Amino acid sequence: VEVPPPPPVYQPAAPPPAPQIPRKIDVAQAELVDALARLPAGTRLNVIFFNDEIEALAADVVAVDDTGRASMIAFVRDTTPTGSTALAPAMRLAFLMNARRIVLLSDGLGNRGGGPAAVLRDAREAMRGGIRIDTIGLGRNQDDDLLRTLAVESGGLYQPL
Repeated sequence: VEVPPPPPVYQPAAPPPAPQIPRKIDVAQAELVDALARLPAGTRLNVIFFNDEIEALAADVVAVDDTGRASMIAFVRDTTPTGSTALAPAMRLAFLMNARRIVLLSDGLGNRGGGPAAVLRDAREAMRGGIRIDTIGLGRNQDDDLLRTLAVESGGLYQPL
């Protein structure tokens, strides 16, 4: 007589994974990749990431073309966050490139190379030359006052995410 196999043991389904809150850098990269993909050819720009160090796509602004666009998007996707935030030095670099418009994606919480007062001082000097600063605030914990002030005083827009 053949014995039938035992019935399967009930195994509850694994609970679904908890939703993860995206990191600020993930949000910034997604927004930036989307913007780069939609910019018209010939737009002149640079991309500057600021962590412990400042890392720029190029030494100066560059024009968007089909080949360059792919390189820009790869640069954005390959950047990883490390340590602190050198916001003031990164803004100074953008001002030195004689940008007419800056789009700042940040939580505004610079903690290396100068704080909010240094950022505002430098920005106000650049504003006398007509620079416009649009700010996109990232994360729950952000310096709304700094980001809003940069945008409003320069004639730019502020958008918290």
